[in-house]
Amino acid sequence: MRLTMEYTSSMQALLRELEARRLALGMSRQAFATMLGMSPSYWTHVTAGRRRLGRGAVLRVKKVFPLLVTLEVLAEAKSKGWQN
Repeated sequence: MRLTMEYTSSMQALLRELEARRLALGMSRQAFATMLGMSPSYWTHVTAGRRRLGRGAVLRVKKVFPLLVTLEVLAEAKSKGWQN
């Protein structure tokens, strides 16, 4: 996964771990995005580094994988004012 957005190390770690989980589950990107409550297009843009993982998306990830989302990631999403 190549990121062009500037993420903190904790957000980068979250995205890497999500991709590892997707692969371990043997899911397509589309199915994984749907499981996370995101559009496949949005997820593709996030993983390609063209869009930020928004606050709402982080909260949806937290519902599916509660132990992956750290307080630092939540604070970053809140401080950036990310809406998605």
